[in-house]
Amino acid sequence: MTSPAVILSHRELISNLTQRDLKGRYKRSVLGWAWSLLNPAMSLAIYSLVFGVFFKVQAPIGANGTLKNFALYLFCGLVVWNAFSAALDGPLGAFSDTGQLLTKVYFPPELPALASVAGVAFQAAIEFGILVAFMLVVGNATWMMLLAPLVMLCAMGLGLGMGMAASVWNTRFRDVGYLITLMLQLMFYATPIVYRLDDINADVGPFTAQQILKLNPVTHYVQQMKLLMYEGQMPSVNSVAYGAAWAVGSVVFGWWYFSRTAPSVIEEL
Repeated sequence: MTSPAVILSHRELISNLTQRDLKGRYKRSVLGWAWSLLNPAMSLAIYSLVFGVFFKVQAPIGANGTLKNFALYLFCGLVVWNAFSAALDGPLGAFSDTGQLLTKVYFPPELPALASVAGVAFQAAIEFGILVAFMLVVGNATWMMLLAPLVMLCAMGLGLGMGMAASVWNTRFRDVGYLITLMLQLMFYATPIVYRLDDINADVGPFTAQQILKLNPVTHYVQQMKLLMYEGQMPSVNSVAYGAAWAVGSVVFGWWYFSRTAPSVIEEL
């Protein structure tokens, strides 16, 4: 397993790979980086229309005691989800795209994955900044917002670990990328982003639907973000511990598995 000290010694290469990823993301696009704002804005508008207007999902009362805005409540969940899903998807392509380079020049194979997540962090920071700006405009900002970046960090950690483990298999079997896409679609609706967890009252065998949904760590990240950013409340200790354990465990396992199997995959490229 590559040590943090070795990774840190290649920080300039990580920076260059990150810049290359960011520059190539919207290359030959007329709108360029405007797409980084248009994509989440369009998703927010569609989900707000479908679930807020058609299905009439109601947002809770905000931290200021008067705010009741479903679009902002939804945006809190989407910011976390986008960070998680992008951190998971990024390493899949990063490792395979730089595979040929790894056969010619030595550098820790973890670097492309870290560079891709650095780009994700940049995008997530933009979306989070927009969310904070909206909260300030509507007068719903509290000091709890200072803890929200830690939730984003956990969500990206979970995605990074899963993405690193899956990237090895994606290099050998391209089906993995398609399976990840299907899994993310399923996870999106298994996470209370466009609906409220409190509104789910169905039973699934001996368990309630809420109990099953709470097994999903992303559920905890989304709930934590909504509490901190929208309702101005502190998440429960159990929720924080559960989400943090999944994030740390994912990074440790993903890093270990990737370091163990990547060299043999590189030889096959």
